[in-house]
Amino acid sequence: MRYCTWLTNAACTMVQLHGDETPKYCEKIADYVSVVKAFRLSENDNIDWMIRPYMDMCDMFMFDYYGSWLWRHGEKIQLGYVETVTVGKPFFLSGGIEPGDEAKLKEFSKEPGAKALFAVDINSKFEVSPGVKDMEKLRAFMREIG
Repeated sequence: MRYCTWLTNAACTMVQLHGDETPKYCEKIADYVSVVKAFRLSENDNIDWMIRPYMDMCDMFMFDYYGSWLWRHGEKIQLGYVETVTVGKPFFLSGGIEPGDEAKLKEFSKEPGAKALFAVDINSKFEVSPGVKDMEKLRAFMREIG
């Protein structure tokens, strides 16, 4: 599955790759747009080993909880998976992040692995209806994580 972030009406400037793309495939795409390669994480994964082949081809990474890709909603990424890893590139954190996770994210932000944290991908509990975000919940979340 491939997603494209449209920053203008005319051109796609960034893609998130959420499948089993090879480093070579990412390299081909990177000739045209910025590439965010997503990885599904579970407790036994070695993140350094997973991202190493993609370091030269991708601009950013996204770390998601493995279960959320299998439609097991409500299961969360464990921040311990990434808190001790030096990623070396900006990364997105995803996987069941919802209202009430602010304290965990603030604690995570103090860890060495959080230095390259670029963005947090929040879940549907921030929505008032499918695809429509509750702006008050977002404001409260942002105030709390500072």
